[in-house]
Order: sequence, then C-alpha cells, then structure tokens
Amino acid sequence: MATDRWQMGVIYTRLHTLVTVYVREWKECIVGVFPTP
Repeated sequence: MATDRWQMGVIYTRLHTLVTVYVREWKECIVGVFPTP
C-alpha cells in the first residue's frame, strides 16, 4: 500500500508540474495575442 501511495505521489507531482508549465505557456500566448495596455 505504501508503494501505491508513493507512486500516486510521483504521478501527482509530474501532473502538477506539467499543468503548471502548460498554464504558463498558455498565459504567455494569451498575453502575446491580447497585449495589456
């Protein structure tokens, strides 16, 4: 059970990192298309 929880933690961390990078890229793209005054 401990190994399962550890694997879940690793997967969650990877997903969190992936989402963070994706959101950052998405925000930069939006700012590039719609420049803020």
